[in-house]
Amino acid sequence: PSGVPLTLSAWVIASHCFDTFDAFPYAGFGSPTKRCGKTRATEVLELLAANARRAVNLSEAALFRLIESEAPTLILDEAESLSGKTDRAEALRSLLNAGNRKGTKVYRCDKNTLALKAFEVYCPKIFCCIGNLPDTIADRSILIAMQRKKPCEEVERFTFRDTSKEGETLRKRIEAFVESFRTAIEEVYRPLRLPFLSDRDEENWLPLFAILAVLDRSRTEELRLVAERLTQQKAARDEDEGLALRLLSDLRDVWPESQNAAFSANLLESLKAIEDSPWASEVELNPRKLARFLRPF
Repeated sequence: PSGVPLTLSAWVIASHCFDTFDAFPYAGFGSPTKRCGKTRATEVLELLAANARRAVNLSEAALFRLIESEAPTLILDEAESLSGKTDRAEALRSLLNAGNRKGTKVYRCDKNTLALKAFEVYCPKIFCCIGNLPDTIADRSILIAMQRKKPCEEVERFTFRDTSKEGETLRKRIEAFVESFRTAIEEVYRPLRLPFLSDRDEENWLPLFAILAVLDRSRTEELRLVAERLTQQKAARDEDEGLALRLLSDLRDVWPESQNAAFSANLLESLKAIEDSPWASEVELNPRKLARFLRPF
């Protein structure tokens, strides 16, 4: 999407000094279906981000030990599995919910000595999922909605093997920049405020604005426009989810008794007749919107 290359460039550079910031946003790639470029995007970022580690099917114990020992940029594909109700999914979510804030630790007992040990869980993280990330993780993320490439759109083929050398050269340039300007980045970051964003969104975007203020202040306005657009899209997504739950509840109330199926037209008529419902005026519910709301379920 427009403006996202600048956003991801600032995010990647900031990953090399994430410990400078009080909190660091996750990068969340979502799409309505497969083959929308999520994994390809993370392969590009993997070449450039600080100490990138791609992780699949991690356990809770492996997750906090990996972060403690390597402080990586963690890449988690197929993150839709984190929305499950299993003990593993809930344990991972609780760690990831806390891992965007500096100084956050989890405490575990050694099974042999019963000694208490603290593990660091703060590090940059990248998520990919079909559908939506869990709400609590999405709230800590800069969300990027991916779509399939149109037939008329042409892009250069990416191969990890051919690009890795170029990526290594660029990553070393980023490391050198951060090493030289770390103090300047921190001095900009401390007093920096983004009054056009909410508290949580400001916390997410501050590291990126701090990087750009030092690297290329002339593009700050461009980043501001992107930040406003992406945060508005995230707010609209949250609103859609709330309406979807309201729709499920109202459908249960108007569903024809003892029937396994119903015509959309009849359901829409009944929904719009509900007193004080949003379906007739605010949302202007039609068959296409009805399908969109219900698709995630």
